[in-house]
Amino acid sequence: MKIIYVSLLGSKIDGVAKKIISEFSALRESNEIESKLVTLASRRPEKSLEKEIMSFDGKLLWSDNKRSRLCLRKQKFELAFGEINKMYPNNTIIYIRYPIADKYFFEFLKRIESYTIITEHQEKENSKHILLNVPLRYISEYIYGKRVRKKIDAFVGVTREILEYEFKRSGNASQKKGIVIGNGIDVSSVPLRKPPDLNDNIELLFVGSIYRTHAIDRLIKGFKNYKGRYSYKLHIIGKGPETKKLKRLVNSLQLRNRVLFHGFKTGEELDEFFDKCHIAIGSLGLHRIGLSEGSTLKVREYCARGVPFIYGVPDVDFSEDFPYVLRVTSNEEPVDIRRVTYFVERVFSIKDHPRLMREYALNKLDWSIKMKQLVKFMNEILEEK
Repeated sequence: MKIIYVSLLGSKIDGVAKKIISEFSALRESNEIESKLVTLASRRPEKSLEKEIMSFDGKLLWSDNKRSRLCLRKQKFELAFGEINKMYPNNTIIYIRYPIADKYFFEFLKRIESYTIITEHQEKENSKHILLNVPLRYISEYIYGKRVRKKIDAFVGVTREILEYEFKRSGNASQKKGIVIGNGIDVSSVPLRKPPDLNDNIELLFVGSIYRTHAIDRLIKGFKNYKGRYSYKLHIIGKGPETKKLKRLVNSLQLRNRVLFHGFKTGEELDEFFDKCHIAIGSLGLHRIGLSEGSTLKVREYCARGVPFIYGVPDVDFSEDFPYVLRVTSNEEPVDIRRVTYFVERVFSIKDHPRLMREYALNKLDWSIKMKQLVKFMNEILEEK
């Protein structure tokens, strides 16, 4: 079996790029497949991204066309087709991280329909576009979504909810194949943290780009409502479109000494924050883009590092009785800090919780485990075709 992994990225190593690089690295470890990575960058890539892709003998493609975004997108798919066309369709799978459906993606799929096409889906595309008020993307997905999905042989959804959405959008669910494979992590890429002692000061950590879907505002409002014995502090690592709004909220609630914005941190600086904070914060607002299930990358990193965490919707890889996670309400209410307190006290009574969480990540979340599931599914699709 041959696999060509096609992905559209930005120009630098961000969270999505790290995910794809780690995923492909685990995929190519399989002895039963021949794999190739074809990456389409939004513009001339930074050296760090180029170095990572080239380390896999991958293709990093981009266009210098500056006439329009549509011309640029058309050229990117033409470049991808040029690479795919070098391999015979027989026993070859094209695995694509699903982009926006539009005329150019549809035409690209038509040109490669002699291959077996599988797409990976991280969201319910048009539900997100409606709730985030992105009308052009909604219209494009509405017009071309069903036509695009008819050219796809099988879907990989990171949650059951997303997979069912893709079946429904295809208009021919009974004849489509699919599987749920939650996101993973390269566990070896992050260190096991050294937890702090639990005293009267509890420190929380959020790491990631700051978007509305993370709903950090709910946690900040919860701070204001809390009247208990502990003193809480939140460290926010990262930036994003919601940063200014959150800073205004913090100022209005007079919480400047308890909610601290540190910007981007990496390496040992980031490790120090994981060591000093008691628990970490996942996404508390996925309901804002119409999701009732999640599979976010950040909580997988938290688990691999051995940091208990909270989030707002169920996750495909963590059962309701997983002892190192607290699921808060999935709505617009402020987070109940009393529940957070009980959670912190309970998990810190388990002295070995970092090691136990890391073992779980190695056995359940590592990309090597996830890619075995994917390769097995791909073989089944080829056998049935």
